[in-house]
Amino acid sequence: MLKKYDFIVVIAGSQTDRRYLHSINKFLENKVCQKSFCFLGHVNQLEMSEVFNIADCVVTPSLYEPFGMVNLQAAFLGKTVITTNIAGSVDVLRDYDNLVVVRPCSVEDIQDSLEKILSTNRKVTAQSFDFSQYLWVNVAKEMLNYMKY
Repeated sequence: MLKKYDFIVVIAGSQTDRRYLHSINKFLENKVCQKSFCFLGHVNQLEMSEVFNIADCVVTPSLYEPFGMVNLQAAFLGKTVITTNIAGSVDVLRDYDNLVVVRPCSVEDIQDSLEKILSTNRKVTAQSFDFSQYLWVNVAKEMLNYMKY
């Protein structure tokens, strides 16, 4: 159970769904929750690396995510990424050692993954993901090879 670990959950994101925002604010009214949870709201894209750099792990429990740039940014910084197989970035990060893919809507999967990470006391010692294979020049050459008759 996660209660035995000392950690803080930082929630970042814009408030596109008022019911969701209301749920978060209601949850954070509880004094016990205020000690372990922080809601930042919208974070400017240029400031995302600051948020990632203080994190040991980035969790994106997406229900719909055509690509998932946040996952790539976290992997670039060497963070453990917990996400669902809904995110398109899973295909790009499939060889990333610190990628954990969970079932969509599975609180249990996320909890189990976080517990494994917290129990091994795994910190920011991970290597960042090598994106060199995705450089535009390399991708363009690969496309040309596919386009040849």
